[in-house]
Amino acid sequence: MKVVTNGVSAEYGRLSGGLVEIVTKSGTNSYHGQVFEYIQNDAFNANSWRQNALGGAKTPFRQNQFGFTLGGPIVLPKLYNGRNRTFFYADYQGYRFTQSGSLQVNSVPTAAERNGDFSQTIYNKHSDFDV
Repeated sequence: MKVVTNGVSAEYGRLSGGLVEIVTKSGTNSYHGQVFEYIQNDAFNANSWRQNALGGAKTPFRQNQFGFTLGGPIVLPKLYNGRNRTFFYADYQGYRFTQSGSLQVNSVPTAAERNGDFSQTIYNKHSDFDV
């Protein structure tokens, strides 16, 4: 699928709005399909630099993207033979994502700072790790 706006190409002429171009798969007399999976999780990944610097363990992380496509002729034995006439195409895609929070170090103002006295404040020793 492609969306073209403002007709920037001579291929489409002048467009005042937009154009939606869709390419579909045609049917065949044989069944065909695909299965796919993209997986990333904490078993494959190293601990992050921030977690190591704060002394934390590796956080749980799981990402799975998976699915399938299937196409071919519609054939119902003794009822209908769709070869060369009627075809179907179906697909499914799933996505699962799990991630827990990482360690954070934050500063709390002292009593003097809450009263507006910052004369004793030199620096925030955890500023490199604040989120």
